[in-house]
Amino acid sequence: MRISWQKRFKKIGNLFVACVRSKSKTNVKVGSIINEHGQFISDAQEKAELLNDFFWSVLTKEDISGVPVPDQCFDEEQDCRLLHTATDPETTAAKLWNLKPAKAAGDDNMPP
Repeated sequence: MRISWQKRFKKIGNLFVACVRSKSKTNVKVGSIINEHGQFISDAQEKAELLNDFFWSVLTKEDISGVPVPDQCFDEEQDCRLLHTATDPETTAAKLWNLKPAKAAGDDNMPP
């Protein structure tokens, strides 16, 4: 009996997620925060408000009127642009299975 690719990919995807979660060494919880009065804050709502107050300057919209326009570096015709890529679930799953969860990506000048 042949299993459809959707069922196979879903099973592989579930196994992949379970594997990644089991190898994770990070704790995603935010611990207690000390406020400006030196008190430890552990309530989630109060922590969110403290973090919002602290980071408000980087979370606001900035004036982009002075940002320069980048030079056009693509000299080909518009129909030659790489706008769409085609992949299939099997290739994607194979690439994901070959990832090493304990390894970090090197400095390749590409943001995550």
